[in-house]
Amino acid sequence: MFRSTSHRAAAVLAGILLSGCSPAALGPAPVGGEVSLRVSPRFQAEGYAAQAVIAPYTVDDVAHVVLSLYKLDGNTELPVKNSQDVAITLDVPRAELGHDVVFTKLKANTTYRIKAQAYKAAGTSVADLISTADSASYVDVAIGENDRPAVALTVKLKDQVFSGTVTLPEITLTNGGYTASDSVSVTIVP
Repeated sequence: MFRSTSHRAAAVLAGILLSGCSPAALGPAPVGGEVSLRVSPRFQAEGYAAQAVIAPYTVDDVAHVVLSLYKLDGNTELPVKNSQDVAITLDVPRAELGHDVVFTKLKANTTYRIKAQAYKAAGTSVADLISTADSASYVDVAIGENDRPAVALTVKLKDQVFSGTVTLPEITLTNGGYTASDSVSVTIVP
């Protein structure tokens, strides 16, 4: 009697745990022991605002996101390469940012890191990079046998750089001997 009760409790517990899951949410079942990983990019704008109104970057500023896949060996990132020995990256255009990305044919019992870089224009110019490179823009995922995890990848967007110019009609500096009787422009460049 104890044994059948524990089996019944296990079945009820499994039903409760799986009641919020649907096969569609889990994705297709792996074929022949294939391991895959589903990634859903999410965006987080910075929160700092200066006295001047400078809007931080938002998802509306993102032209495309480049996802890079790495295998972790301890703390070392090793780029995952295709059969032509080229590092695997995926360029996701703005129109597809709301869709999941699936990496397939991954090795089981491996920890992967997926990094995201958001750009405000076409190409991969550092001047157009608007996401942070810290841990806020990557996710580590350990994949087991016949596994198909789904993860959310937050892409943290940078604050916009402030550049300002001020012109004053007259500046007088004492203790340095400099006196300006005309207008003076001061430009602060990061």
